[in-house]
Amino acid sequence: MDFEQVEKIFEDTEINIDDVKGDKTLAGFNIIAKYTDSVIEGADADVIYSADIDHLIEKGITEEDLIRLAELGFYIMDEYLATGA
Repeated sequence: MDFEQVEKIFEDTEINIDDVKGDKTLAGFNIIAKYTDSVIEGADADVIYSADIDHLIEKGITEEDLIRLAELGFYIMDEYLATGA
């Protein structure tokens, strides 16, 4: 998998949080934590930056997990996974 394939997954996937019980951001961070110890890289006014996409690819993130992250409302910003604050 490469960065362009990850971008396509996020472009093609619609948000779907109907089955989420509790916090959708925490659910996403729990997925990311399977691939890295550093789940939050930084924050800005309205965004929380999570893991670097290339790092997740190197660690073997699955297409299924990427789709779920996209469904949870995560997106790609500055080559990081990000979510609203």
